[in-house]
Amino acid sequence: MRPSRWIRISAAALTSASVLIASPGASAQSMDLSDKWEYGITPYAWFPSIHGTLNFDIPPGSSASPVVKINPSSYLSDLQFAAMVAGTARKGAWGVFYDFVYADLSGLKSQVHDVRGPNGEVSLPVTSDVNTGLRSGIATVAGTYTILRNQSAQVDVFGGLRYAGLKTSVDWNFEGPVGLLGKSGSASKTINLTDGIIGVLGKVRFGDDGKWNVPFELDVGGGNKSNTTSNGIIGIGYQYSWGDLVLAYRYLYYNMGSDGPIHNMSLAGPALGASFHW
Repeated sequence: MRPSRWIRISAAALTSASVLIASPGASAQSMDLSDKWEYGITPYAWFPSIHGTLNFDIPPGSSASPVVKINPSSYLSDLQFAAMVAGTARKGAWGVFYDFVYADLSGLKSQVHDVRGPNGEVSLPVTSDVNTGLRSGIATVAGTYTILRNQSAQVDVFGGLRYAGLKTSVDWNFEGPVGLLGKSGSASKTINLTDGIIGVLGKVRFGDDGKWNVPFELDVGGGNKSNTTSNGIIGIGYQYSWGDLVLAYRYLYYNMGSDGPIHNMSLAGPALGASFHW
């Protein structure tokens, strides 16, 4: 699915959710909400495929900057370190949730096809393989409000912030003529993004005992670098006495336009987590 289409679908889904929320049927649903604080924490592992297009600034003395395209890469083979955790706290209809992802990857399979120079973008006469690294810390914090809670489902709307601190690097050693770009070199870029986001999350329960469930989350937003972001999660879970075991698929996307340090970047793949509640 094209990223721009994903954002349009996400926005349409949020609009549809707003219509559902405003309907008389939704407002009439029974709300069984506790006056005590309820907490949850979910350590999880996410195994995304990574691809996108990055723009780098070459150090002073060069008139060119490479446009690096990251091909779909294996997360595990390039992973140096990762930590991921999400959690919730709620009292009555109001609550907060957080999500934190840190990943340090190196040796991502990538290529330089184009070089941006004084006269615009120039295609290389050779297809050049390079090594790309990505170190990312992405934190989401949002306030939630429960609009539906019964035996069959729970739905919350939320608004908040997503911060991404990204450090990208590239090393190349080409064979053959490359024009504006030297045959070997390196570049790096640090990017800090802060996005306001709105979304909907919850779970739908099914089965005779309601222990099987489908958790979901969807949000869209934009931020300080004229960038856009979207995030979607859908999964299947089973409830135990201590919490839930969840297998899900997550898609996270960033876009800063063709002239931005991150033209586009997406991380998409399966996730496995355990949610503990008290």
